[in-house]
Amino acid sequence: MDNGGVLFVNTYNYKSFGKIIFGKRWREFCPPYHCNYFNKKILKDAIRAAGFDIILFRAMGISYYEESYGFFGRIIINFISKVATLLNLGDALEIVAIKIKTNDTPNSS
Repeated sequence: MDNGGVLFVNTYNYKSFGKIIFGKRWREFCPPYHCNYFNKKILKDAIRAAGFDIILFRAMGISYYEESYGFFGRIIINFISKVATLLNLGDALEIVAIKIKTNDTPNSS
């Protein structure tokens, strides 16, 4: 990617509040469709190591099967989802990063 190029990433947060609450019943466990899972630290480190400067990084919401819970259960989970978003512990990781200039000129010593 050229310097100044923009990277958009949307993936699941393996260390989200939803994963903690639902454990093995977490909605995003669905092999073979989701083979790799990330957490905030691993993803940040990988993006920075690839030469990007992160300009937005957030973890939003909680995924759940709406039909599995009654009316009051959905109200509670929606509240928890909002709290998880405020605490940056949501299920969905959203990242926007920009490729920073690197010195690709060979060393002439």
